[in-house]
Amino acid sequence: MNRLNETIKAIPLELWNSILLYAILGIVELSDLSLVSKEFRSTFFTEKWMSIIAHRNSYRSFKQLLPFIHHNEEYFQDYVISRTYTFLSQYRYCISSAFTLAIILGNDVGTQGWNVTKVKFYISMSAQEFTKERFSESVRHWWNEIKPYFKYTKASLKFVSKSKINVWMPTILLNHYMMELVQFKIIGHDEDVCRRFNFFILNSRHHHDPNLFCKSRSEFTFLCNSITIDNSGATKTHVNFPTAVITKVGPYNNWYLTEWELEWILWVKEQNLTTKKIRKYYIDRRKLIPSVQKDRLYYLSLGFVISGLIPRKHFFFGKDPFM
Repeated sequence: MNRLNETIKAIPLELWNSILLYAILGIVELSDLSLVSKEFRSTFFTEKWMSIIAHRNSYRSFKQLLPFIHHNEEYFQDYVISRTYTFLSQYRYCISSAFTLAIILGNDVGTQGWNVTKVKFYISMSAQEFTKERFSESVRHWWNEIKPYFKYTKASLKFVSKSKINVWMPTILLNHYMMELVQFKIIGHDEDVCRRFNFFILNSRHHHDPNLFCKSRSEFTFLCNSITIDNSGATKTHVNFPTAVITKVGPYNNWYLTEWELEWILWVKEQNLTTKKIRKYYIDRRKLIPSVQKDRLYYLSLGFVISGLIPRKHFFFGKDPFM
């Protein structure tokens, strides 16, 4: 045994890295590694190795996201993906939410259950450099480059004319951190074959790095991650709670809960005011609360365990007449 230990210690670190890389890249789903042991998990679930896994999975995930190119030659697929990376890398951006989880975990985004048809991008820009028209033109340029390589000749790009955030999120995100939501969808031969792209434009005055935004402002701990891919395809992951991602167990983010409770306090204080504008704003905000439960149910359906509840007692002292 002593000789064996001495032999192991004599193996150069570079060789160990190659051995580990070979072993990790052979894993289809990263969550399988968590079944080995707690020590094993703490060794491998670092951003270094998770970035390597994400690099391997991201290309496949983008191909699954865009089924329009599935039956074309591999060269065409490579071109579409590379042009997509180039388009994104001109911005200070990151990808987050379910699509990022699928890439990290190695799940098929096209399978029933995950079936990811919407991707969220976060871009940090100053108020001086961002205009919706200029950004939309950049999107159209990207689309004109890749459209000829889609198998559907009638594939089209369509902007959502009135981009509106129709889910509940903390007021401070809407009023201070986010300047604009740009939404568009790529449609195959009909509306049933559709992929939606949501670009949340962050004010760089408050969030210069979109990765830090996703790390601190996401709804659940297992969503506090982001991925950035440069124009060469190199992938960088930012995972704030790796154990929550791998084990698929985590609570609401503390920051999210704090903002949730604060908004209810403000709502109660505004109840007796007669200012129609203020009352209408909070009434509209109350109507978005069911979307919080919808998001929760979605991640539960993906096999995640949410180890905490939104503290409803802080919201509903009695029946809410506007719900």
